[in-house]
Amino acid sequence: STVSKDDVYLYDVRGVQGLYRSKGSAIKLAEENHGFITDGDGNKIYEEKTVKPFLTVAGTFAYQKADTVDASYDACTYMALLSTGSAADYSSVQKLHNFEEAFQEYGSNALGLNVSGADLDTAIVFLSDGAPFVARISSGYVLVVSYNSEYIRYYDPLTDSEERMVRSAFERECIGAGNEFYVWQKK
Repeated sequence: STVSKDDVYLYDVRGVQGLYRSKGSAIKLAEENHGFITDGDGNKIYEEKTVKPFLTVAGTFAYQKADTVDASYDACTYMALLSTGSAADYSSVQKLHNFEEAFQEYGSNALGLNVSGADLDTAIVFLSDGAPFVARISSGYVLVVSYNSEYIRYYDPLTDSEERMVRSAFERECIGAGNEFYVWQKK
């Protein structure tokens, strides 16, 4: 089969262990084998890290409300870009309707990653580095802006409000929606 620019490589102490189309699946294997993941250009996109016990990025960028589930995805993508310092235009982000492509277009200092299939703790690794992440829950897409051992805080663009949920309940919501996560990291 043909290698895609979106494929990632899993490494461990023995070297390259595989080529994966799903970043989420590769990350799960990297965690199990104490490895790391690179993109096709050799940029490291994931490695095991020590996660801070709590962190918040709430209030460090403007929130964007939305009227539909599709629009909540675009609003969360837009807010994630704003959190990097990007001057992205919301209507342009809506036209792209793709997290990774929006980061390619407007995230000059950050790489957008779809890590769907990974678990909530993996997405929190990126927030621990200061990067809010997009998560799908039953009502739509939300931007997770804060966590600690007991709670997750997120902005819901459909209700235009910050919500706080017990972490285990939020994790069940994410699992019920297919563990769909979008994260970013600094280049």
